[in-house]
Amino acid sequence: MSTVERFAVDDQEVIRTTVRASMTDGAILHGYRYQIETPAPGRRDLVALPQVSGCGLEYQRGVLRLLAEKNGPARVFTFDLRGRGLSYDIASGGLAYASDSDDVISFCDALGLHHFDLLASGHSALIALLTTPKRPGMIRKLILNDGAPLFDGVGIARSKTTFHRATQPKDWEQALSVLRDLKGQDFPALSDTDWEELSRIQWQDHNGTPVPSIDKPLFDDFSSIDFEGEQEDLWPEWAILAKRPVLLIRGENSAMVTQPISDQMAKAHSGLRIKIASGQGHVPLLHVGDLVPVIANFLSDRNPTAHPDQTAL
Repeated sequence: MSTVERFAVDDQEVIRTTVRASMTDGAILHGYRYQIETPAPGRRDLVALPQVSGCGLEYQRGVLRLLAEKNGPARVFTFDLRGRGLSYDIASGGLAYASDSDDVISFCDALGLHHFDLLASGHSALIALLTTPKRPGMIRKLILNDGAPLFDGVGIARSKTTFHRATQPKDWEQALSVLRDLKGQDFPALSDTDWEELSRIQWQDHNGTPVPSIDKPLFDDFSSIDFEGEQEDLWPEWAILAKRPVLLIRGENSAMVTQPISDQMAKAHSGLRIKIASGQGHVPLLHVGDLVPVIANFLSDRNPTAHPDQTAL
């Protein structure tokens, strides 16, 4: 049974409804649909893919603010990829971006979403890029939140070190401390509330004890992955998007999507819009700073690639 919650944001009321969709193998993925009661005509739907190690709730504060914008989307759908968040108990064989892209298509088909805007954070950018060739007409505009066709090798090695340093906290106070210790230097823009909410996304509550928000096969996959090995190169898939409106949000302190990588992306996509998330690393929280109005303006702009000289926002 679906549950409904209401949130007051500025002078708007945002309604959040739980949604579920069956995949081709019978697995059920869980997510949320956010919408205001009477969206203005012309607004489009937005589907948001969380980080591959995260869950859809990481977007909630940003989504609530985005829907309250006068030029925001009509509805926003977030969902947890299999093995993560509310889809935690689904058997998974580990990280598989190609099959995750199939799940994105199945999830959207089940909910009647056929032409929408897509937002992808971190390595979920790879899922988005793999989805486009399978369904060329599905994605209207694309927002990459510190995502790219290829990630910086030094940043990936650093990510591996950070992952292994993330000891399992004994309680929620320690969980907050662990997060601040690992990411505080890259995220000076975050408030105490932001850090607390991040901890509740990174871990789930099990009888008062934090447990990982990803299932064991995925957790083991993250632990054993060879970050120093050859990466999956999706530059050909990126080239397919050359005439598609794309916004790149790059964390100011990101070691994963560096300036040379964003320059290479812009070289292959002359209309690429780039927004730097001040005081944030990999990946930026969308509700922090001025990211929400930038996203809303991009989504509502009918000709966002018309002024390539204004790509830096």
